[in-house]
Amino acid sequence: MAEVALWWLAVELLGLVALPAALLLFRNLPDKGYVFSKPLAIVVLAYLSWLLGMLHVLPNTRWSIVLLAAVLAILSGGLFWRHRGQMAAFLKQNLGLIVATEGLFAFAFVLWAAVRAYTPEIAGTEKPMDFAFLNGILRSRYFPPNDPWLSGHSISYYYFGHLMMAMLTKLTGVLPAVGYNLGLALVFALTALGAFGVVYNLVRHFDKRGAGRAIGFGLVAAGLVVLAGNLEGVLELAYAHGVGSQGFWQWLGIKGLEHPYHSVHWYPTDYWWWWRSSRVIDTVSNGVSLDYTIQETPSFSFLLGDLHPHVMALPFVLMALGFCLNTYLSDSPLGLTWLKRSPLHYLAVVLSIGALGFLNSWDLPTYLLLFVIAVFFASYFRNGELNGAVFKEVIITAVLLGLGAVILYLPFYG
Repeated sequence: MAEVALWWLAVELLGLVALPAALLLFRNLPDKGYVFSKPLAIVVLAYLSWLLGMLHVLPNTRWSIVLLAAVLAILSGGLFWRHRGQMAAFLKQNLGLIVATEGLFAFAFVLWAAVRAYTPEIAGTEKPMDFAFLNGILRSRYFPPNDPWLSGHSISYYYFGHLMMAMLTKLTGVLPAVGYNLGLALVFALTALGAFGVVYNLVRHFDKRGAGRAIGFGLVAAGLVVLAGNLEGVLELAYAHGVGSQGFWQWLGIKGLEHPYHSVHWYPTDYWWWWRSSRVIDTVSNGVSLDYTIQETPSFSFLLGDLHPHVMALPFVLMALGFCLNTYLSDSPLGLTWLKRSPLHYLAVVLSIGALGFLNSWDLPTYLLLFVIAVFFASYFRNGELNGAVFKEVIITAVLLGLGAVILYLPFYG
């Protein structure tokens, strides 16, 4: 289990490097962005590694990653020193939150590392493809990374998530197969952490009765997001015990649950029964599926074990929600004023939300829209009425954010 401890330590150190920046970027949130420091660190380090690799400035090696992390650590140290009184006071006053956050991250990471230890094979579904991408990036000296199937060509896919996991694999020096499985454990833990953070900040802001309630609700949210799924498993248990008539199951319309049976155990035993939880919306006519739509939940995806873009994007869409909430709670105007007053804050938001297009492209328009909606309501409440100033601020911010999100990642789109 030394590799598990090594990955945990590496992510903790990276989160510590990004902490001063997170405390300033998310200053309007009750937790000041403490929960989002780890995904923020991974995004920034991966972006710099990718961009400098694209420009052939730094090769894709462990020492390049260490060098970039060291430079970020020096800058972060200066930022902390400049705001040391404010940051030290926050950390001292929020020890309960820090313990809960770090405890949740460590528990979730070790939990899913243990699950992967029992099912470490990288075979079936899209695992071999994801593993090929990971290895293609690991073996590339510069970017764009080598296509593992077509010699002389680069990967034509949104591969930023694979690049992040390859970066951590190089940084820690573990074998690629181990890095693949620890990458799944890390995404599981960061997703739990992100869900905790979003709900903690919502409850803490609107409920002033103390941090304990907010921590409790945050922990429940983390469990619901990464473990609960869509509760199709309840139907599987009923089905395994022969509950319900054939007419009921046919009416329900979940393919594979048409005829009741009695399992020899208290749990379902038919082959890959859990797969059905991702295909619960269907129209079956005479035994033929007319609409076999995919409805994966995070718990299904983690159990399946595909290190796929829509899975790896989960912690970062939750961080995007953190940025949206931080903006909604802001008293400062955005638009051109934002760009002139806080160019580094603008850059950080654009870098983080723009990364979604590189991680899982369909997430980018979704969270750009959510951010613009947050800007609209923040501007509306600040102005006290719906007027031209509100629409001007929203439109300019949307344009700035959209352009920045594309320009920063232009080598990928090109």
